[in-house]
Amino acid sequence: MIVRTPAEALAAFQLQPGDEALVVHAHPDDEAMANSQTTTLLALGGVVMHFMTATLGRESTRGDSDFVRNGKRRLEFDAALGHLGIGPEQRHIHDLPDGRLHVPEHRSSLRKEVTALLQRPNMRALFTPGEHGFDQHPDHIIVHEVALEAAASQPTISVWGIDTHSGLPAIRVPTDQAAKLQVLGNHRSQFAIHTTEPHDNPHAAGIWILTEVQSILELAPYDRLLREEPYTNFKYATVGGNYEAIQHLDA
Repeated sequence: MIVRTPAEALAAFQLQPGDEALVVHAHPDDEAMANSQTTTLLALGGVVMHFMTATLGRESTRGDSDFVRNGKRRLEFDAALGHLGIGPEQRHIHDLPDGRLHVPEHRSSLRKEVTALLQRPNMRALFTPGEHGFDQHPDHIIVHEVALEAAASQPTISVWGIDTHSGLPAIRVPTDQAAKLQVLGNHRSQFAIHTTEPHDNPHAAGIWILTEVQSILELAPYDRLLREEPYTNFKYATVGGNYEAIQHLDA
């Protein structure tokens, strides 16, 4: 299913004006990379969007080390969400240890915070990094797993994970690339943004990750998310207590 308008987004994600939705990620910048176009469409459709970051990304090797280690990426998170029209009361910022979300204590703390938000009376949808964490980052995968655990006791919540790996996402949201680059541009410690397209520029019209040279394979998920935001619907399977990705029949 291709989603291009607010009305199509409401129908695809099974939402109505006035409903609330939670986007949960591991680090500041994940929200801009994975969900900015979807957020724009749903917000225009009247959905109240909430965002949670589990950490402040203090262990990132990109950007100015003092800025990153001192938790200043919070400022970038606020700027990006402000750009998307997300008010302060809809931003849920936590500072769990970056790179250590697998520790049972931290995993439990995150589950508690996600569960509390899912219990809001108008909450109807949960967006996660997906079972592969959209780029296979361990923290992204753990956030997805914890989010599913939190949603297991909330039967009215639909769960949507980014799906950059299956090739058969249930929903595809093509992006306004220029708009997405503007949102990503708020995360200046992590990305250089190129909006021009000279013939000889190897980083033309896209994102340039501020780190050592990476392979095309490593950059592929980011390239795809620059073009579209693909989702799979996740539901809790009571048999064996396992989660299963269920593709929509009309995908």
